[in-house]
Amino acid sequence: MGSGFHSSSFRDGRHAHPVTRHSAEQLAEAERFYQTLRRATEDEYWQIAQPLAPKTDDTLLGQTEYELRDLTHTTGAKAIQAALNYRKRGGTAGPA
Repeated sequence: MGSGFHSSSFRDGRHAHPVTRHSAEQLAEAERFYQTLRRATEDEYWQIAQPLAPKTDDTLLGQTEYELRDLTHTTGAKAIQAALNYRKRGGTAGPA
């Protein structure tokens, strides 16, 4: 998969906000970290997707909402840990 990762857009072409300018080196580093992060959180996103599939619009809020919020907090914590591990291994020289 080619990078296609631009500082002013998401990987799929949607515009990101805030728009941040990155050097080519920073973009390459972001792409490498993105791949690491994606692998680290893949299971959590599967756990999020499964309960959403059978839900109707009127059952998304309430208990389902709270369960998914817990999972997203876990995913965020895992992302931060992945960033720390990535940098510890020498994946980047400093803050992205």
